[in-house]
Amino acid sequence: MTTADRIKQIVSRHPDIRVNVATLRDDTHFHDHLGADDLVRLDLSMEIEEEFSILFDDHNFEFNTVGELIALVEQKLDDKLPRAVRVA
Repeated sequence: MTTADRIKQIVSRHPDIRVNVATLRDDTHFHDHLGADDLVRLDLSMEIEEEFSILFDDHNFEFNTVGELIALVEQKLDDKLPRAVRVA
């Protein structure tokens, strides 16, 4: 399962969102399309931090869409890799 798939699974099963994972696209907006307020996004970010063993910067919600969240998580995961692995 890809990082994107795992993130979409987390989003789709959140009790305040509950949407079919197949309907989530990169341009799905958390507030406009899913009705996710800051509290829901905070909850999602904490769950994603736990799932991927990463930390977001002060939970400042650097993401508005599913695609932005995926890119942010992928960047955080890349930052965790040792330099030698990133260069290869």
